[in-house]
Amino acid sequence: MIKIEDKYFLAIISSIAANFIRNIFNYICYQLNFSQYLPRQIAAATFLPTTKVDSIIGIIIGSCADYGVAIFLGIFIVYLLHLTGISYLLIKGLSIGLLYWLLIFGMLLKFGVSEINPNDLKTNLVFLINHILLGVFISWLASKYGKEVF
Repeated sequence: MIKIEDKYFLAIISSIAANFIRNIFNYICYQLNFSQYLPRQIAAATFLPTTKVDSIIGIIIGSCADYGVAIFLGIFIVYLLHLTGISYLLIKGLSIGLLYWLLIFGMLLKFGVSEINPNDLKTNLVFLINHILLGVFISWLASKYGKEVF
């Protein structure tokens, strides 16, 4: 099995993998009309007008921003686990995922950082679950592939 010894690199790899899994969940919810938006659309609307979020440039910018936020979350989680240990790692990941949902998805969108600010209940519930999944998956993947780091 692959073991990653560098904390920062571990955070990046764990975050990319976890965000990919989370985006599959969100895409399914989007296709089933449980969610009005994809994470990359909201992220792209931070930099582009809403009419451009589904263009090629919008998809690239939105995906980079979405994965960039996930990586930042992963760095925070990996260093938290390094400092506190991997006991209760899923609860730690869940709590950081909730914090990001409150700060990034909640507060920043309310302050108008993105031109898209979902107000419907189902979309907000899907994004709550998304952020929880992201935190939990990052914690789990980091502990699985970075045991020597902790």
